[in-house]
Amino acid sequence: MKILRTLAFLLLSFSGMAQNSRSLMVTAALPKFLRNGDNIQIPVTIKTNLAVDVSGQTTLQLTDAVKKTSVDGWFNNVFPVQYFTASSMAPGKLHFLLTVPDSFKTVALIHIISSSGLMSDSLQKTLPVIYNDHNKAISKELLDVKKTLFKRSGRFNIPLTGATDIFSGDTLLVKLTITSDKLYKDVSVTDPLAATMKVLRTSYKFTDTDISFSVPELKKGAYSFVYTVIAEHAGRFSFAPVIIKSGSFTASFDPGFILRVEQKEK
Repeated sequence: MKILRTLAFLLLSFSGMAQNSRSLMVTAALPKFLRNGDNIQIPVTIKTNLAVDVSGQTTLQLTDAVKKTSVDGWFNNVFPVQYFTASSMAPGKLHFLLTVPDSFKTVALIHIISSSGLMSDSLQKTLPVIYNDHNKAISKELLDVKKTLFKRSGRFNIPLTGATDIFSGDTLLVKLTITSDKLYKDVSVTDPLAATMKVLRTSYKFTDTDISFSVPELKKGAYSFVYTVIAEHAGRFSFAPVIIKSGSFTASFDPGFILRVEQKEK
């Protein structure tokens, strides 16, 4: 009988250890891409099913997915290790700050490891960096392109200026206005999205990285294209040049707009 009791106790102990080894889970809200020069806050959440407080550390590592070399220094990942305290009632929340270097033109691999004692969890995700050459944003065509952003607040649209507070989760209205001094036929417009923006409502074609418009005839005058997005991450995000094609020419226009987003406190 003592032997059976001992075996039962050992089985329960091993079962508890196995359960505890899976009781730590790390998640991160990562964008689908970034652009050169972007600054971003990567929110990381550590959860546990234990009722008591669990303390530990979380590490974020960056490598070049092609060369397999560390790029932590390139991305200014100066605080790669942060400490957390979490319980089943209050998950641990951290933010890692990263800056995308202007010279980075490939895919970064993000590896996040969270550990506390014998418990640990990790995740890996590739993060494409889209290279934007703003120096080529020049056109000799008789076109003028202007981008305006508005923050939705109830029934009102508030124009964004340098003094406007934008938070993650805010809904934005984007207005792209093209003014032409002559007739262009079979025009296609590609408006690259900033890294933080996710398209919510539009009748135009879009992907994770850009939204496009087709105009059979762009006559002399001003034309506006409007769509709605949501700012998903906190940071500082740049807009790539707008690309316009018609017949034998391709023109690019730099809107010179940078979106600044603060982290919304929950």
